[in-house]
Amino acid sequence: MKWLENLMLYNDTKKTGDCPKCKSKNIEVTEHTHGNRKSLTFLCKECGDFAHFD
Repeated sequence: MKWLENLMLYNDTKKTGDCPKCKSKNIEVTEHTHGNRKSLTFLCKECGDFAHFD
């Protein structure tokens, strides 16, 4: 998974890292909470590439 390194970095430091597709630093992270369940969506604001993790 190309966004997995970003997920691990974000979990450890709350930093988003670079887009694995275009290398942009313009990454938006959205945290979703549904009861006890948390998920994250990473979105590159430059190229539109994204990943969602449950």
